[in-house]
Amino acid sequence: MTPSTTSVGIRRSPQPEAGLVPHYVALFWMNPKAGEAAADRLVARAAKEATRLKIARRTADMLVLGDVADPRGQVNVEGQVTLIGEIFQRADCLADENEPNGSTSGIWGTFVTFECRPDGSIEIARDPSGGQQLYLAQKDNMLIASDALPRWLREPLGLSARCDLDQLAAALADPLRLTYASPLRGIHIVPAGCKREWRGATLGPVEPAWQPHLLCRTRPGLDAAAAGARLRDAVKDSCRAFAARHDRLTIELSGGLDSAIILGAIASGPRPPEISCVHFDVGHSGGDEREHARAVAERWGVRLVEVSATASEFRFEDALQAEQPLEPVIFGLDPLVEGASLGVGRALDATAIFTGQGGDAVFLNSPSPWIAVDRARTQRFATFASRVPLETALRAGTSVWHVYRLMLADIVYARREVSAKLPGGHLAERAIRARLQTEHPWLEHLASLSPGRRDQLRAIANCQHFQSPTARAAFTPLLHPLLSQPVVETCLAIPTWLLAHGTINRALARETFGVWLPENLRRRRGKGDASNYYRRAAAENAAFLHCYLGDGTLVSHGLLNGDAIRAALHPDSLIWSEDARLIATYVAFEAWARYWGLG
Repeated sequence: MTPSTTSVGIRRSPQPEAGLVPHYVALFWMNPKAGEAAADRLVARAAKEATRLKIARRTADMLVLGDVADPRGQVNVEGQVTLIGEIFQRADCLADENEPNGSTSGIWGTFVTFECRPDGSIEIARDPSGGQQLYLAQKDNMLIASDALPRWLREPLGLSARCDLDQLAAALADPLRLTYASPLRGIHIVPAGCKREWRGATLGPVEPAWQPHLLCRTRPGLDAAAAGARLRDAVKDSCRAFAARHDRLTIELSGGLDSAIILGAIASGPRPPEISCVHFDVGHSGGDEREHARAVAERWGVRLVEVSATASEFRFEDALQAEQPLEPVIFGLDPLVEGASLGVGRALDATAIFTGQGGDAVFLNSPSPWIAVDRARTQRFATFASRVPLETALRAGTSVWHVYRLMLADIVYARREVSAKLPGGHLAERAIRARLQTEHPWLEHLASLSPGRRDQLRAIANCQHFQSPTARAAFTPLLHPLLSQPVVETCLAIPTWLLAHGTINRALARETFGVWLPENLRRRRGKGDASNYYRRAAAENAAFLHCYLGDGTLVSHGLLNGDAIRAALHPDSLIWSEDARLIATYVAFEAWARYWGLG
């Protein structure tokens, strides 16, 4: 196949509403009369508002609607278990037989399950990747579960949802909360890899069903070659499993390592689908990745569509939908990228969009000096005589003496608590005080892990933001294969000093998948950066942002510091600081707060 490259500009179009398109809805009830009536209302409303939702299962106490045209809405029933989404048979990547490892065996994919038990209770679970959203709401001994709860779905069931100001304030201080705790009263989130039990009057607490800290053990005798082979199998099998469900797909090709690996894994398969790639050229210093993206596309002979955008075209107003989803969405905040990716996919009749999101976390693109500490915990003083401290120092941009000090201190104290960082200096006292003393379920056992591994697991947990509802994900599957359960479990079981060794970033992944990469990417040490684009975009929108944020709801309710926000919107601050990305996050919170109302 002869590759082709097409360059197009942004065509501004109405933005689809993120997180407002359900692909499945499940309703459970304890009272037969009330439940049947609610089910009838729900079916009638869905026939008007979401014609793709069809009845997949209806019993005396349950109704399940699914979008049969979308993999996320496929319903499978086996006995008392209803499974919704995509499932694949798994091969154990690094699991040791007869030893607990925190993995859910047998299947993997993007799915939720509902198990009806003999005592009348329902066990509700979500797969460890988090690829399938799962929200819960209950009223009058009824429970509704869906990947979206738009207004038309809440109204016929009489469901109310009100902003919880303390939860919203805590989420501003620690945005990871949005992936496991709803800022709305009456709405519940089942975190990825967790389950909850419903007994009619009560909804049980979150219980971990997947325990990643148990996977983080060093396997004796695992060298770089063996680790690379297992990593290659996990990535290849996961990418091809997802791709096998689609005849035509698009890949968001950044020009970096991770998306190039995704393309290589799929295109090198025995029967690859028709692949087209889309690349976003932001046209600002540090963001021009076209040369690398073209080389990757040419390596596999696939079509490449280059979409060019400039900061002057960016309008924050474009991302402010009339109806907001159930939580502030802080991934997919660029309306140009959202609309362009979805538009290219539709123009090419693609039925899925693939990304390389999550690669930095799983492949450990970390400049942290704690990698050397991880190795010293296993090999003790032999690490001091190796090249590891020097290579780690070069990657981290610090002195080798600093690395030695950390290694020695860890031998003496063997502990390093990792505190969550606040996102900036723009928070008001109420937001800082409201940070609730809870943690993502995956991170409850951090103290048992080595410091470098703690940082990696935190980064992987933070990648759950990529699974949040976005505009393009509302209308076509947005797949992140590097966050699939097999890939995450494989990378957590490979020692951090094997994932990150030498002086080049993501060394094991770069070596393992080198045969799929063009020469310029194989030798590349840096990484593309769109920071200048977003700084310029914020500067272009400064007048709007001064009013929208500086005099907004979050400031008036004491969650953001108005003076700090206005100072951050000064041209010098926008151009030379990292505040621009935070500003986009605050816009998402502000739009959400205005829609839901803060009492």
